[in-house]
Amino acid sequence: LHGGAGNDTLHGGAGDDTLHGGAGDDILRGGAGDDLFLIGDQNGSDQIHGGWGFTDTIDIGDAVEDGQSWLVTLENGDSYSSDDGLAFLDLAQDTAGIITFEDGTTIDFEGIEKIVW
Repeated sequence: LHGGAGNDTLHGGAGDDTLHGGAGDDILRGGAGDDLFLIGDQNGSDQIHGGWGFTDTIDIGDAVEDGQSWLVTLENGDSYSSDDGLAFLDLAQDTAGIITFEDGTTIDFEGIEKIVW
């Protein structure tokens, strides 16, 4: 599912979905299934709801390919940054938190199990 240049709300179905909000401040809801949320370099500040009980992944690779730094802060207070040298984050089931990018845009998320870049 692909959003446009405005502020979009995308809803995945019962299967494994790929959602890309595009530019604007978007709300992405994966629903049931193992969903993939693609975050690009033109994204605004988005909200991502993965769904419960599945393996949902946020891919921020396109947003940080130019070396932009980022910080992931989980609801339990743990944090990880682009300076940590990790290739991905495997999270506990249905994790919530926020990703903050160097340019000030943010991704609020819940129900996520993995973040890759």
